[in-house]
Amino acid sequence: MPASPARPARCSAMNATVSEMPPAMDLSCTSRDGADEGERSKRIRYLRSPDDTAGATKAISTLRWTGRCSQNWSIYGAASGRSRGQHEQAPGWPTLSDRPRPGNSSGPGPRAVARPIAPRVWRWDSSSVNVESGLGSQVESFREARRNLEASVLPLATSLDGRQFSFQASLHGLQFQAGGYAVLDDGGTPRLGQVITLDLDQLSAEVTLPTHPGGAPENRTQVPIRYAHGEGTILEGDAAPFHDVLVRAAAGAEVQAWLERSARPNAKLRLGDLTLAAGVPCLADAGGFDRHTFLCGQSGSGKTYSLGVILERLLIETDLRLVILDPNSDFVRLGKVRGAADPVLAKRYQEAARGVAVYSADAPGKRRLRLHAAEIDPATQAAALRLDPIADREEYAALADLLASQSPPTLEALSGSDHPQARRLGLRVRNLGIDRFTVWAPGETGSVLDAVHDQDARCVVIDLGSLPTREEQSLTAGAVLGDLWRRRQERRPVLIVIDEAHNVCPADPPDQLVAQAAEHAIRIAAEGRKFGLYLLVATQRPQKIAGNVLSQADNLVLMRLNSLADTAFTQAAFSFVPPSLIDRAVTFHQGEALIAGKISPQPALLRFGTRITEEGGADVPATWAAARSEQIR
Repeated sequence: MPASPARPARCSAMNATVSEMPPAMDLSCTSRDGADEGERSKRIRYLRSPDDTAGATKAISTLRWTGRCSQNWSIYGAASGRSRGQHEQAPGWPTLSDRPRPGNSSGPGPRAVARPIAPRVWRWDSSSVNVESGLGSQVESFREARRNLEASVLPLATSLDGRQFSFQASLHGLQFQAGGYAVLDDGGTPRLGQVITLDLDQLSAEVTLPTHPGGAPENRTQVPIRYAHGEGTILEGDAAPFHDVLVRAAAGAEVQAWLERSARPNAKLRLGDLTLAAGVPCLADAGGFDRHTFLCGQSGSGKTYSLGVILERLLIETDLRLVILDPNSDFVRLGKVRGAADPVLAKRYQEAARGVAVYSADAPGKRRLRLHAAEIDPATQAAALRLDPIADREEYAALADLLASQSPPTLEALSGSDHPQARRLGLRVRNLGIDRFTVWAPGETGSVLDAVHDQDARCVVIDLGSLPTREEQSLTAGAVLGDLWRRRQERRPVLIVIDEAHNVCPADPPDQLVAQAAEHAIRIAAEGRKFGLYLLVATQRPQKIAGNVLSQADNLVLMRLNSLADTAFTQAAFSFVPPSLIDRAVTFHQGEALIAGKISPQPALLRFGTRITEEGGADVPATWAAARSEQIR
């Protein structure tokens, strides 16, 4: 038999007014949802408060789904042992209907159950209601009843396993947020938890609006009671289940104390402050960078600036070497301290800054970004020449023979060779303009690959942005990644930072040269960690990164994302992070982020701190948008 359509929540009346209720009582409502074959019921506890001089119902303490139910709502009261004071009902206060119903029966204990009835629901036209009339007074009574009931929802939590908990709270003065921290107190040692989800929920109860001198008759109406409902994770405390434990927002000092107690013995990187714990620093675990890290944020989110904060703290607090592929020249000033930097941090950074080496195409002497053709692996050279091993098999074989010789020939030698395939290679080099690449260093000794493996260079910044063509940038990135992989057996830990990684290891490479660089990145992502090769890839959109790179990332630093498709993609790629926290990325302000993984075992929301060094790249000044001194009329 097909399920009946969903019907609105209805409640029948109860055989008592508020003043006749016990000091504490349970009200339960059950309803069938046509889309759900099972039954659901909501149990509410109303407590008359001692400070309620009107004697009104003041508090809802618990909401639970249980049992099975009929198609309409039913409501019953059961006396409880709690007492919050004895007061008389104030005249005119909206009450549950006092009309007796036939067919009542008694359950366990002093319980009265009313049979379902068809309630009358009034729809008010606010434009025609005079608040001085009887009808207007009833509307005001309705609003006051709803306001007082919603304000009196008790903040209570329940856990079935001592690890996860669910809770309810009033919307009035709500202090909880998804990602924030909560204290659960049952009178013993408090537990500390983190709120993972927070949603708006509601239930409906029927009240009677009393007769007023203005002429409005006694009427029954539905009162929607809205409240906050959420779930969370226990971070510290007794692992035993609990029920109806008071929950409150954690103070900053309580979160700080937990962080200190749970900290690992690794170096700590102060990246900024926790967004939802005032005055508490966000300390990333430096040891977590021995796993691959993914940093993502749309343009304008503060991604590059925040990446700079991470790199500066790694240079100060650890001995880990850094190799940075910098496509937009954003980190070329990583060795220069800002004049306005914190004096204590600036002093500590000075020593680390001496180990920063920047290689640019326009730099003089040894710091010029340069390569030698003989250093580049055959696959990358073939990709630069756009040679296919099958379609261009003769030229490909000729290239392999030339590279195997002790002295690779020059362009002039290729063009004047007696071998047809060699001459074809010469024409290909000339036509593609490869011989005019500024990255070549004929007659010069040394190259950027020497610096990559120089243990005295603490941080090597490869300024790809200084190279004039995209082909040269891809060639250099592929050469660096390939050489790091080739010498992996040396097992020297190094963090390979790839900014704007969608240009180096995209999901859909536009040409063979980019595909070759992406292949090196994928190989390092899959197998490099055991050799001490760690990746930190940063991009604007997660879907643009090669899936085999993204899937190997164990750390996430997520900044603002406006695209719901990108948010959903990130949730699928990082399933260990609660989806509700990833959803918050669409609300982040500049510099705000979610951090999770081994660098932050418990997901945290933070606002990044200030840089120590100068920013290399900067936005174009927006002076064109300044208001004119005289308006054009």
